Amino acid sequence: MKNAIVRTSALTAAIVCSLPAPAFAQLEEILVTATRRETNLQDTPVSIQAFTAEQLELGGITNGRDLGIMVPNVVLNPNTGGAQANFYIRGLPGVGLYVDGVWQDGFGFQQTNFAEMERIEVLRGPQGTLFGRNTNGGAVNMTTKKPADTFGARVRLDVGDYNRKDAQVAVDLPITDTLKTKFIGATYQSDGFLEGLTTPWDFGAQDDTILRGDLLWKPTDKFSLRFTYDDESKRGTDPKIHRMTRYDNSKIYAYNIALGAYQAQANAACQANLAACAAVGAGGAGFGLPNYFTGTGWATPPQVGIGTRYTGKASPAFNYTTHMTDYQGGKTSAFGDVVGGVYVPNPRMPDITFGPGEVGKWQTKSDSMEDGITADLNFATLTTEWDITDNLHLEAILSQWDQDQRQVIDFDGTEFLVTTDDLSQRRENQSYEFHLTGQTPNGRVNWLAGYYKLKESLDFRNVRWGMWEFAVANYGPNLPAVNTTTSEYVRQTAILLNLDGVTGGVMRTANTAAPIYGPAGRYPWNFANISTDLLTNSWDSDHAFFGEATFSVTKKLDLTVGARVSNKSGGDILYTPSDAFRMFRSRMGGSGGYPRTPIS
Repeated sequence: MKNAIVRTSALTAAIVCSLPAPAFAQLEEILVTATRRETNLQDTPVSIQAFTAEQLELGGITNGRDLGIMVPNVVLNPNTGGAQANFYIRGLPGVGLYVDGVWQDGFGFQQTNFAEMERIEVLRGPQGTLFGRNTNGGAVNMTTKKPADTFGARVRLDVGDYNRKDAQVAVDLPITDTLKTKFIGATYQSDGFLEGLTTPWDFGAQDDTILRGDLLWKPTDKFSLRFTYDDESKRGTDPKIHRMTRYDNSKIYAYNIALGAYQAQANAACQANLAACAAVGAGGAGFGLPNYFTGTGWATPPQVGIGTRYTGKASPAFNYTTHMTDYQGGKTSAFGDVVGGVYVPNPRMPDITFGPGEVGKWQTKSDSMEDGITADLNFATLTTEWDITDNLHLEAILSQWDQDQRQVIDFDGTEFLVTTDDLSQRRENQSYEFHLTGQTPNGRVNWLAGYYKLKESLDFRNVRWGMWEFAVANYGPNLPAVNTTTSEYVRQTAILLNLDGVTGGVMRTANTAAPIYGPAGRYPWNFANISTDLLTNSWDSDHAFFGEATFSVTKKLDLTVGARVSNKSGGDILYTPSDAFRMFRSRMGGSGGYPRTPIS
């Protein structure tokens, strides 16, 4: 993407003096806090990659996704949903994210905007003896800029493709010599880069807002108290495309039958043998199911609005041409069977050659929600630092953290409800961390000792729609009943056309099979029974003592030892949601949480 950047900032005149040549060859000193104390990066015995504020700006590292690209041994890939992430350092999971020493949930980290960052450090390997929250894979330690001693303002504006409009304002406002403040406001907006063909919106859009207040009180050189409050809002659309790996799947056939894609073949089969057609239609009489033989031909599919949620118009079919993004042609169906190693075509269903696709490279027929990725985060942090003596330092970090988040995942990437998840959660936690750092008078031993406590509560709701067009929508905690109107039409049509998918479940079941889900039922291909609505409250209480010490054995040899003792407890309660079952929801409940009833 090409961005045009406009920046307004304070300008400082600089005078470059004539210095000896070797001075220019010296490495720039970079201070890091990877060991919970300020040290020179070159002297820090930890595998670390650090970025200063200047390096972040010059490198174009503006969010978590950029960080994953720029750091070796770091893998940051999207999970099934765009806001979820698989985060690994050196191939190990369990990577901790910290902002000013406070652990953060990883939801939406790829989209996290690095506003007013002083530095970012990526630490490789276990960090449980340095950080309160145990981290096995590594840690990303993000430090924000503190309020400055003098008044200043920085404004940054970015514009670019897809109507990209970013604005960031930071104001340093000292009140007295000992009391200083900083205020930050930022918005990040862009339209989607993936055109939605079945929705009024495009996908891959962003609409984020960040507000931050920062107060620093430093009455003496040895004591400081800092309070920060963040209010962040994220809105986005998850870009999904459809990749059809194989057409000969019973579920694909079911949607095509319900869309009327095989209507001409069904009528031709009836005209060729009316008696056989009548027998197929009468196959559901034992259970009072509909008969789709009209006497002269085959009935059209039941009209249940498949794929018409936003357009009001159904697709004529579901195949490579109609739905696969950037399909170039060349695929052929195979409705026949292989007999004795020889392919025998199906006389009732001639093979189809699928021409070039209708969905372009940057287009999709996904019907995922307009705000399918949302996160509202509020957190407050109180940090106290006290130099008790020249060799003893105390730091206390207290944090209150609340987040509402939602992720809608359209697994199939179409306007059909083949499989769609709506994952919502509310997380509340309070954490307390205290640590002493010090060294012996001769500087031969540096040590850290800390205590950490966390209390966390999580409400999590997982709503799933599976082949919803073939289920009866309900409003209770039970599974939806089979929609026998659409399901039986698919079954009878499949029998009429001698049609069964190579994968995806049997379609031509016996007339005696009961109209239920599952392999023993009448509709094994119908997996609407994966639809669910789960509501769980889980809690976590964690406290730990941790620490480490580094001994300078010789001028060239240091020995570091560390230990961690933790006690973690928690549990969860499964609830029955008492509000609308599997209905699209724009937000989570209010402060009282979800309407729910405990399951005994």
